[in-house]
Amino acid sequence: GMDLVDFPAADLSAGQTDVKNLTLTQLLYIRCCKGLEGAGNPAQINFMNTVQAAIGPKLVKRLESTAGGEVAIDQSAVEQLAQTVILIYGVHAKLEMAKSENWLLRAAGVEAALHLPTISLKKTEGLEEPILAHSSLVRAGAAVPSSRRKLHWEVQLCERAGDFKEKAAERTRRVSSGLNQRVAQGPARRNLVASQEGGAPSAAAMPAAAAAAAAVLQPSPPAAGGGASAEELAAWRGALEAARQESSRAAAEAEELRVKFTDVENALTEAQQASEKAQDDIAALREELDASKQALAKAEQEAEEMRESVAVEQAATKNKTEELEALRAD
Repeated sequence: GMDLVDFPAADLSAGQTDVKNLTLTQLLYIRCCKGLEGAGNPAQINFMNTVQAAIGPKLVKRLESTAGGEVAIDQSAVEQLAQTVILIYGVHAKLEMAKSENWLLRAAGVEAALHLPTISLKKTEGLEEPILAHSSLVRAGAAVPSSRRKLHWEVQLCERAGDFKEKAAERTRRVSSGLNQRVAQGPARRNLVASQEGGAPSAAAMPAAAAAAAAVLQPSPPAAGGGASAEELAAWRGALEAARQESSRAAAEAEELRVKFTDVENALTEAQQASEKAQDDIAALREELDASKQALAKAEQEAEEMRESVAVEQAATKNKTEELEALRAD
């Protein structure tokens, strides 16, 4: 298919108004697969900014709909929550010890279990499944440029969400070039791996139940011609894959419902046909009953007429008998 760079600037500018009508899956697909190269002119940059700005609200709206009202989300912190969710997917894709489909989401006042395959939230209370959780070990100060901000997480696998104790973040400090850290210039500056000790600790140096995951947090939106880092790309692709899996699951459920609906329709049609036949049978029985009633009424009328005729004949016979007796007496 066509990439972002293949579209004329006028088409991209006109297409920005339709971005709000795209689904979350479509937005993630464009963000991950279509807009990573050649985004150098203003039309391309503006279009990708519009796409990226639309992802956060739709992602949070989906999380709200899956929570069933059990998890409250502050609408003023949509961007922060969506960014955390995207980063979770990126880090999860890099973990070798990811033995859980749940991740403890603590961001923007939300504390809930994020079910990664379905992009859904549920309460941690009563969750009897292992859950992944992270501590952010480095917190960049306001003086640190966004291009140098690093994401340094320690990820733990806990039996229960209540077992997790988040470690306190450490503020990054400037170190002179003569010590353990050197300030890079240009593109290398965005890829600088820095921590308080001059480098991120290796996974081998951490406890067996934990693993370190590092991803560069690129400025949003990306600078002209800057592209996206491999870590950010992994994050977006992880979210896209989860959205695709959820879309496939929803399609399968829709197909199952369609089959059930067809069966119900067939059963309803059969019931209607049986009802119509029963109504026809009832109408025929009613006609037979009416005919029987009419025949009974006619028979009763004829019987009454016969009784009257017999009574007349009996009266005539009595009169004749009396006349004969009178004649004999004379």
